[in-house]
Formats: sequence, structure tokens, C-alpha cells
Amino acid sequence: MMEQLFFYKLIKLLPTVGYEANAAMRHSASERVAGGLGNNVLAFGYHPSGRYICVGLVNGFEGKRTLELEHCFVNPKNWEESLRVIQLVSLEEGMVSLEKILIFSEYWY
Repeated sequence: MMEQLFFYKLIKLLPTVGYEANAAMRHSASERVAGGLGNNVLAFGYHPSGRYICVGLVNGFEGKRTLELEHCFVNPKNWEESLRVIQLVSLEEGMVSLEKILIFSEYWY
């Protein structure tokens, strides 16, 4: 059995308003695994600064065979700021087309 090389869980949150303004509610969650069982990552590259690129299979975006390309860029002047770009690319009959692009500007503390 192959050892799990990389695992991360992406959890998207919705902020709340009102009395619990510092709370958040879970919107969605997804997992990425490289190596081991349940492998959905085809390629992965990581830099110690936190930058990475990941290419993985997605289970049928609109019924098509789809790849997800995720890039994470970290601000070299402030490592608490990052930009993630996720591209969903469909592969059909020898054609490659961009189906969707998501951009997240993130800050953590």
C-alpha cells in the first residue's frame, strides 16, 4: 500500500451577521489526496513558501470528463495573503475547453 503523500481539505465558509458576527457557517467542503487510496490528484508541485500547483480529476462537471487545475500564489512580502486560481477544463473528443474559472483572494490570521 502506497503512503499518503499529500492531503488537504478545502472548506468554504459563509460569514454570519448580527449577534454572532465573528462566527461562520460551512458552505461546502472538498478533499484532495495524492498517493495512497482514493487518489484524485494527477500532478502536484509544492514550494516551501506555500505556493503550489495541483492537477486533479473532477467527478463530472456537467457530465463531462473534467480536470481541475489549481494554482496558489503567496504574496512574497506577506505570507498571510494568497491568491488561488482554480480552472475547470473539460476534455471531449480531442478538444480542451475552459468551463469555469474561480479566483479566491485569501487572508488568514
